[in-house]
Amino acid sequence: MKENKYIHARTCVYNMNYHIVWTTKYRRKVLTSEIDDYLQKLLKDIGMQKGFEVIQSKVGENDHIHVFVS
Repeated sequence: MKENKYIHARTCVYNMNYHIVWTTKYRRKVLTSEIDDYLQKLLKDIGMQKGFEVIQSKVGENDHIHVFVS
């Protein structure tokens, strides 16, 4: 995690964290380790472009993914 957990903007200071869970359609078990690696890289790249940090992401039971972003 960051050294300073607070983000300083022009007129405010904040620390926002989100826990996001996505599931596959009909909870089909299609998320393999290769897809997990690809999703983690993709999420980190998107986070860098959009200005947020992916703290942790993990595929669970091959049918959903947990992502913790700040």
